[in-house]
Amino acid sequence: MPVFTRRRLVAPIVLTIATAVALGTASSAPARSTSRVINGQQVSAAGFTSRWNAVAALTFKAEADTRKAQFCGGTFIAPDLVATAAHCVVDTSKYLILQDGARFSRYNNARSEPAALFQVTAGRRTMSVRDGERIDVAAIRVHPKYDPEINAYDVALLRLVRAPAAATGVVPMSPVLPGEDGIWGNGAGIAPTADRGPWIAGWGFTFLPNDSFFFSGAQHTPINRPTKPQMRPSANPGATTKDARAGKSTANVLEEAALPIQSDSVCDAGGAGSGMGYGRDFDPATMLCAGTLDTSNLNDDNATTNGVDSCYGDSGGPMAASTGAATRLVGIVSFGTGCATRDTYGVYTRVAAVRDFLGVRPTTPVKVAVRPKVTGSAKVGGVLRCTPGKWAGAGRVHVAYRWVRPIGEDDPQSQVIGLADEAYVRLPGSRATTTYRVRASDRGRRIGCLVIASNATTAAAENANLVKVPGKLPVDPEAEPSDDDDNEGEGDGPTPVSVGS
Repeated sequence: MPVFTRRRLVAPIVLTIATAVALGTASSAPARSTSRVINGQQVSAAGFTSRWNAVAALTFKAEADTRKAQFCGGTFIAPDLVATAAHCVVDTSKYLILQDGARFSRYNNARSEPAALFQVTAGRRTMSVRDGERIDVAAIRVHPKYDPEINAYDVALLRLVRAPAAATGVVPMSPVLPGEDGIWGNGAGIAPTADRGPWIAGWGFTFLPNDSFFFSGAQHTPINRPTKPQMRPSANPGATTKDARAGKSTANVLEEAALPIQSDSVCDAGGAGSGMGYGRDFDPATMLCAGTLDTSNLNDDNATTNGVDSCYGDSGGPMAASTGAATRLVGIVSFGTGCATRDTYGVYTRVAAVRDFLGVRPTTPVKVAVRPKVTGSAKVGGVLRCTPGKWAGAGRVHVAYRWVRPIGEDDPQSQVIGLADEAYVRLPGSRATTTYRVRASDRGRRIGCLVIASNATTAAAENANLVKVPGKLPVDPEAEPSDDDDNEGEGDGPTPVSVGS
C-alpha cells in the first residue's frame, strides 16, 4: 500500500528504509509506496537484450528471494555505477532543518542508509528466474540538494563492489548528453514514437483501480513510488474483483511502455483536458512529468484505468529515449498521485538537470564518529564551549558551528514545517564560533551547538547535547536587548576547521 503525504497542508510522512530496518527483516517491513508500469507490456528476451540490459533491481541483501527483496529500480550508467531515486535509499531519521532568520538550511537530507543493506540485481528480466547476479553496494551518494519534502533532485548514485560479469549482458546506458535534450522534449513535451520512445520499464504494479475521487481535490497527494520489500500481498477470498486483482498486481517479468512526456506548463498548472497540475510540488528545474490520463468510464470509480504510467515499485527505474544512434537515460521514476489516474501524471527526475552529479563517483560520506559536546556554564553570563566531535569521511573534513535552540511551542513565529526529525533556530545575535555567552533571553530554554561537517562531496550535521539555562522564559520569546554585547569579540560568519580525514 502506498504511504500518503499531503504536501503544503501537513508535514509529509514517508516511510524510509530505516523503518524497515528498525522493524526487523525486509520481509516483515510495513507497506511502502512503490511503482510498476501501468498498461505496459512484458519485455521480451530480445527486447531486454537490445533496450533494457542496463536496468537494475535494487534489493535488500538480507532477503534471499529476489522477487521479495526487490523494492526499487535503477539503471547502470557505468560498469559499477547505478543511478536510482534518492528516496529509495535515503535515511530521513536525522533530517534536520536550521532556521536562521528568514533563511532555512537543510542538513542530513542527503544521508543514505548503510550501503551494506543493499544489493543490485543485474542482468535479470524475470525476478523469479535465478539468472544474472546480485552484487553488493560499496558506497551511496545522494544528491546534496535532495529535498525530501518536494522530491527535488531525487537522485542517488550507487557504486558496486565490482562490475557484473560479462555473462550478464549488462551494457551501461549513458545519461542524456548536452545537446541531446530534444529527445525528451526539453521542457516542451514530446510524443512517443516506436523507434525513439520515450519508454519506461519496471517491475512495479501493473494494475491500480482508478480511485479518482480519492486522488483528487483535498486528497491531491503526491507520493513516492518504491515498493515495500514484501510486495506480493495475498488476495482476500471475500474481496471484490478489483481488490483481488490489486493483490496480484506486481510484475514478475520486466514491463515496458511508451508514453508521452508532458510540457512543464502542463505538469505545473494542468489545463483543459490535461488534468490537474502539481503546482508548487513540481520543480521544472529538476523534474518532468509523463504518461497518459485515464479516460475510462468516468461514472465508475472502480473502473480499470486505461492510462499509461509508472506505479508503485518502479521508483528509481529508467525513462529512456533514443537519439537514433543510442539510447539515453532521460528520467528517473520519482513520485505521483496514484497511478494512471484521470487527474495527474507521474513525475520523474530530470536527468539533464543532474548529469554533472552522475559524473562524480560516490566516496565515503561524512559521518559522525564521536558526537560534539557542549561544556561550560549554562547560567546567564556564563560561557559555553562546543567541541567539534570526530568525523569520518573521504578526504579532509571541515566543520563549522551554529548556536541554536530547538524549535518548539515557545517559537510561535517559526515557519519550519516538514519532514525534519529535528528543527532548530539559530540563537539571535550568536556567532559561528566554538563559544557562546549565555544571555538573559536564554532563560528557561534548552540551547546547544550544531556542528556542520563537510568534505568535497557530502555534508552532515549533528547537534551536541542541549543544556538548560536556569530561570523562566522571557515574556516575549523573541525579545533581545537592544544594547546586548554579550558576544562582542566573537568572529562573524562561519569558521571552518580541518579535523582530518
